Amino acid sequence: MACLIFRHEPALQNPVLVTGFAGWANAAALSLEVISQLESLLATDVIATLDAPECYMISKNSLLNRPIATIRGGSIEDLRFPVTEVHALQGAGTQPDLLFVRGVEPDLHWQEFMEALWTLITRFDVKRVYTIGSYFDQLPHTRPPRISAVVSDPSLKSELRQHHLDFTAYEGPTSIQTFLLWTCHQRQVEGISLWGSVPPYLQGMYPKGVVQVISILAQLVGLTLEMKPLQSWVAEFERALQRQVAKNEELATFVKQLETTYDQAVKEADVLRGDEIVDEIQQFLRQRPRPGSAPPSSDPQV
Repeated sequence: MACLIFRHEPALQNPVLVTGFAGWANAAALSLEVISQLESLLATDVIATLDAPECYMISKNSLLNRPIATIRGGSIEDLRFPVTEVHALQGAGTQPDLLFVRGVEPDLHWQEFMEALWTLITRFDVKRVYTIGSYFDQLPHTRPPRISAVVSDPSLKSELRQHHLDFTAYEGPTSIQTFLLWTCHQRQVEGISLWGSVPPYLQGMYPKGVVQVISILAQLVGLTLEMKPLQSWVAEFERALQRQVAKNEELATFVKQLETTYDQAVKEADVLRGDEIVDEIQQFLRQRPRPGSAPPSSDPQV
């Protein structure tokens, strides 16, 4: 049975919960990387793990769910199963109290996994939950990443509009992020899901998208961050990516096509307002593959 195992329980005041999961909705590792970067920047403390071995299929092809072994000189020294960690930040001064959950999307028994996670929400009297997801989109890396949102209650939209977020329109298979948001809806806890778009030709990290999500999230929760290390990370990545594009004529042509399509969609959307902008851009641009899936093999690779 899935259960939370606490190391200790800090005294938190009105904490906000932020979650990220590896798996289906983690294109370019953005979901996990947002949480990892925040944990590092804020020097958070591990307070618990969510133990749920029956929720994972270890025999599947994905390496995410397999245990990690340490073998030296022919002798096995350690073996660790994937774990969902809970970190906490006890805010000082103007900083808010925060909880972070970082783990791997379960394969099975989502209801049991959710009940274990809900124990955390109940124990710390969490009033708002953020889930982070990402998907491959028809977006060039030379343009600002689009961040979209889903909310557990329509009343939360007014708070998000000032951040120029799209409101997602989607029907189809879903992720543990959305299942958590649905549970928030059912149990009357405020829930917001932030989704970062990722260029379809990226196979590794996407720092620009990670930092964009972090920036919006920080504003929403009232968090003060030192952004210079993150901005340097983005700049270094962008320079390296531009060098790769310059050496690959096929990829450079593909990026130019995406830029033209993106710019035309934005130009046509300028005459619209509110949710009409979202509808127009989505209809014009998006041929969305499932979140977290790799681009087709014929696409340029980076």
